[in-house]
Amino acid sequence: MQNLVIGTANFNKLYGLNKTKVKLNEIKSILKKLKKRKIFYVDTADNYKLSKKIKNLIRINEFKIIFKFTLPRKKVFSINIFCKNLAKKLNQFSTKPIEAIMFHNVEDFENKNILKILNKIYDFKKRKLIKKIGISIYSPDDLQKIKKIFIPDLIQIPLNIFDQRFTSKKFVNFFKSNKIDVYARSIFLQGVILKTKSEINKLKFDDNIKKKLHEYDEWCKNNDISKIDASFKFIRKKKFVKYVVVGVDNFKQLNDLVLSFKSKKNFKLDNFSYNNDNLIDPRKW
Repeated sequence: MQNLVIGTANFNKLYGLNKTKVKLNEIKSILKKLKKRKIFYVDTADNYKLSKKIKNLIRINEFKIIFKFTLPRKKVFSINIFCKNLAKKLNQFSTKPIEAIMFHNVEDFENKNILKILNKIYDFKKRKLIKKIGISIYSPDDLQKIKKIFIPDLIQIPLNIFDQRFTSKKFVNFFKSNKIDVYARSIFLQGVILKTKSEINKLKFDDNIKKKLHEYDEWCKNNDISKIDASFKFIRKKKFVKYVVVGVDNFKQLNDLVLSFKSKKNFKLDNFSYNNDNLIDPRKW
């Protein structure tokens, strides 16, 4: 059974294609609903810049935290000071062991001191400040870069109806053989997958990409399937995925997502895999 994880990228700043930002009162309602629905996982990051009030709300509700961090961009910095500051940041969310911390950028592994940094991070695990160590990646190339240095306990990958790069047998076998917990993110591609036909026409994509999005839109209509249901159905069939990270804009949207996630509707999905970085990699938009 996969676990739903709520992302917080839009809790304190504009995020995604629609540049949404969730208000504090809405955040309170969302967190309260999560506990009621027995959804205990929250995904956050240092660069999301969550306010003290939001961190307190997460702390009070005792969520299981997945925290992504980024190394300083200075060529030279004190590893000890960085790790002390990281420990303080983790303590702002919870006094219990943090579920996991993750490198947010593959570029961190180009740091000449990465092995020393990793040793310090592993010390967090030995001291039971954290349970697991992982990394968030964007592409198969990223995985090739890090696996020679670091085999993570968990990994966040982009995965959705259009982006199926990590579903090949070699990647699935790698995750399984190394007992890596896989977190699927970008399952709605920052909302692009959920767009209506008229909304698709307004997107700043080329005609070939819009054609692909229109094909999917038509397929959903012809099969009387909501795009949310189809997206979750696609993910639920990927047995190697253990966690599914989603963002929400408001309380109602959370309700809809939870109902769809738990739905047992059975239907056959067509293959919409589309290996075009201009669509599946938001950094190219």
